[in-house]
Formats: sequence, C-alpha cells, structure tokens
Amino acid sequence: MPTENINALQQFLQWGPLGLAGLMLVLVVIALALDITAQRAGLLKFFMVIGALCFVAALLFQYLKPEGELSLRLAVYPNDLIDSPFPEPEIKLNGRAIDYRNEPLVLTGASSIDVDVTRAVGLFQQAEARIETQAEALTQARTFANSLSSQLERLKADPAVRLPQRELQQFQTIERDLNQILRSTE
Repeated sequence: MPTENINALQQFLQWGPLGLAGLMLVLVVIALALDITAQRAGLLKFFMVIGALCFVAALLFQYLKPEGELSLRLAVYPNDLIDSPFPEPEIKLNGRAIDYRNEPLVLTGASSIDVDVTRAVGLFQQAEARIETQAEALTQARTFANSLSSQLERLKADPAVRLPQRELQQFQTIERDLNQILRSTE
C-alpha cells in the first residue's frame, strides 16, 4: 500500500472516537476486498459489525452530548492551606484572570485553565538562597569557634602563661559557650 494511502487513513484519527470507528470500517472493507479464506472473512465481517456499532455509538454520543455548564472546584496546594505564607497564584479561565476563591468556576464546552505559581517558586528560590547564605555563615562561625577553642586550649596548656583566676574563669565560660554553639549547630 502506498505511503499516501496510509497517511490518508491516519487522517481518520483526527476525528477522535468517530474517526477511529470509521477507520475500523474502512480497514475491514479493504481487507475483505483481498483474497482471504472463509474463516478470515467471517472474522472480518464480525469486526465490521463491531466497527459499525462503534461508529453509530460514537456518532450518537457526539451529537447527544450535554451542552450544560459544569462547575469546578479548584484548589492550589500549598497555597490553600490555612495561614499559608505563599503568594496567591495567578489563575486564568479561558484567558481571563479570575479569583478562584470568590468566583465560581463554570466551564462550558472546551475550557482552558492556566495556574501560574511562578511567584511561589520565586519565593522558594529566595528562601533556598537565604538558607545557603546562612549555611555558609554557620560554617564560618564553626571554623572560627574551633580556632578560638584550640587557641584557648594552647593558652591553658602553656606553663609560661599565668592568668589571674577571674580571666581564667572568663576563658572557661567562653570555651563552654563555644562548645555549646558547636554542638547545637551539628
């Protein structure tokens, strides 16, 4: 079968279920035109009857479909959670901006709903950048605290350094606080 004929048959599928049922009928008729056995002819006739029934059913459903309105409840999570810190999404129904919480969504026929959460994604990216900055600052603070702690240890271990009791207690307090900070940030 030439490629043009196959492409022509493919065009049936653009019509949805109705086109598929019609394609089944056409293929069975083409197959019946070829030399086939009686058993295969019976099977193809069975498929032709099934294809015809599908065609009639698809035709009926296409023209008897309800033309009414459909209501839609739209929820955007996590934005719709109580006390959500996220910015409101931008929602468009058939290209028209709507307030989905106060305005009922009524769909008639084929409709398009666009939900834009770019601002919320931007908020996440900003939070991620802040977390990275804070993690770097925390790493620097840990490095500084470790350095200070090791310097205090060297001072205490050096017999040439004699600190008065008051300064020694202050150093111990600083060292204890640094160790607590290091433990709490792990």
